[in-house]
Amino acid sequence: MTRCTGAYGTFYRWLVFFGLLMFGGFTAFSNGLVDQLIRTDQSYLSAVILCLFLIASLDAGRRAHRLGRELCSAMRLAALARANQSLFIHDAEKGICFLAADDADSYAHHHLLLLANKTLQHGGLCSQDLLLERLENALGRGHETGWFLADLMVRLGLLDTVIGFIFMLGSV
Repeated sequence: MTRCTGAYGTFYRWLVFFGLLMFGGFTAFSNGLVDQLIRTDQSYLSAVILCLFLIASLDAGRRAHRLGRELCSAMRLAALARANQSLFIHDAEKGICFLAADDADSYAHHHLLLLANKTLQHGGLCSQDLLLERLENALGRGHETGWFLADLMVRLGLLDTVIGFIFMLGSV
């Protein structure tokens, strides 16, 4: 099998970022800054933003790991295709199947399997616009959630700033 050199680079960068984030959080907690933040923030929006940021960071790590797995699977398939090894076997009951089902849950495997079955049904290579659109939707699924969380944190930060000004001017 092919080594997945460089496939997990995004995950490793996230791991360094998250390690630095945890170190900063531990330092802030051990110096009492987190306790002070919670005690002095009357709206508690800073704690909500902090929790959302932690959840979004963990989700980004999960996505980075999944991306590495997908890249590794695509690299293995490309290496098998370059070596002119047979990727598929024709089964009378199931149609076309992969010979080795080691990474059968990857998007690349699903896409190639659908393409091979479509080619078998139509008797030759045909338009694959729908398959490419399906692959694009599968790969992009869930990114809207990340953008929503990022936008939500910015809006909560602005709301917290306005509430802070109201509290500050309320004493005047």
